Amino acid sequence: MSIDPVVGHHKGFCFLEYETPEGGDMAVEALNGAQLGGRSLRVGRPNHYNPGLIATLPPPPPGRLYVANVNEFVSEANVASIFEPFGTPVKCVLIPDVLRRKHKGYGYIEFGDAQASQMALAAMNGFDLGGMPLRIRKAVVGGPLPEGIIDANQRYSLMKRLAQRGVSTVVCIANAVGLEEVDDELQEEFAQECSNFGQVVKVVVHTTPSDPLPERQVKIFVQFTDATGSQTALAALNGRWFGGRQLSAWLYDQDKFYAGNYSA
Repeated sequence: MSIDPVVGHHKGFCFLEYETPEGGDMAVEALNGAQLGGRSLRVGRPNHYNPGLIATLPPPPPGRLYVANVNEFVSEANVASIFEPFGTPVKCVLIPDVLRRKHKGYGYIEFGDAQASQMALAAMNGFDLGGMPLRIRKAVVGGPLPEGIIDANQRYSLMKRLAQRGVSTVVCIANAVGLEEVDDELQEEFAQECSNFGQVVKVVVHTTPSDPLPERQVKIFVQFTDATGSQTALAALNGRWFGGRQLSAWLYDQDKFYAGNYSA
């Protein structure tokens, strides 16, 4: 929240960014007008928000639902089983928190047809599961579903083994921002964000305006002290949505990084 330097208090507003478009939509729908501290909240999109951006993203399958407010002790198998009366789920994933090795409390469930998802949405939105009411809505973004909590735990075990085999400590991240969004604060922002995954040694923002692929014109290289940090960052960032863009991340050759060769 922005602080007024004169009075030493915040200015009464802030910006929140969700990892998924569905989470942002739900927040606006549920919190606009809600009471907090004796005041009625006004929740909406920022002035520079472009609603047409959603149209540029892949459309979701008609049977896909977004499920939020899931108790941390509820598993993917639990969620899939309670939705089975409406049709056999094609896939159910709860988005993993690779640091805590638990899910983040939200995910997706997908049915083979739209009718099954519509019945599930009507019946299960607000359903109490583990003492918490489920929040459900139609998915906004298509494309392949991310890995679930089971896959993430398997990857975490693999990461620990790879960390002992000289795996690169450098991660390259693409499609985070466009050329016009590169500024002096970008390096520090990614250093802070990636410190959640391990100790960051160095961050390099490299631009290649001549690259024919717009998503590759800005690459951000993050060096960690060890391979556990780079593997954790890779698992958390690759495929993640950031400011309306889907990140692409991969491990980068350390020797090339040390030599200042950023032609990934």
